[in-house]
Amino acid sequence: MLTRTLAVSLLVVMPLFVHADELTSGKKADILKLMDITGSDNMPAQIAGAITQNMANSLKQARPEIPARFYTNLDKDLTALFKEKVNAPGGLTEKTVASYNKYFTQAELKEVLAFYQSPTGKKSITNMALIANEGMMEARKLAQSLGPDIDQRIKAAFKKEGIALPGQAPPSSPAPNSSK
Repeated sequence: MLTRTLAVSLLVVMPLFVHADELTSGKKADILKLMDITGSDNMPAQIAGAITQNMANSLKQARPEIPARFYTNLDKDLTALFKEKVNAPGGLTEKTVASYNKYFTQAELKEVLAFYQSPTGKKSITNMALIANEGMMEARKLAQSLGPDIDQRIKAAFKKEGIALPGQAPPSSPAPNSSK
């Protein structure tokens, strides 16, 4: 009975560890094409740009005399670094290809490619980043608006448990019941 249960369990679990299908050169080419169409191959430049922009914002306040060419050159250098690391053996491109290979068959990839090459697919590529950014801004606003409620609930939880809030004296404990 135990052997039978183990065999059935293995049959159920094993598909979770199996790729959608083998990574052939054709499938890899489809994955790379999909990454190109969706713009994920431009990720190194986006990462470098974000880092440079954050650094520039901080530095410009502290060191306004730094010339704009410094930031332009830094952005180019960081973009080159990220592209090199992303495309190196074992880099992000290889890992992303492995992820697509894990979750999609080649037939499914062809369907996804067909979709992204259609007018609706092209529109979704253009607008998904905008939608995601708007969603993040709204989530940030929600988190900020919940600040007072979160603070109130934290204080109530401390009080309910009789735990002093940080920076406050411990709550006085009730006198023990001496009547028996």
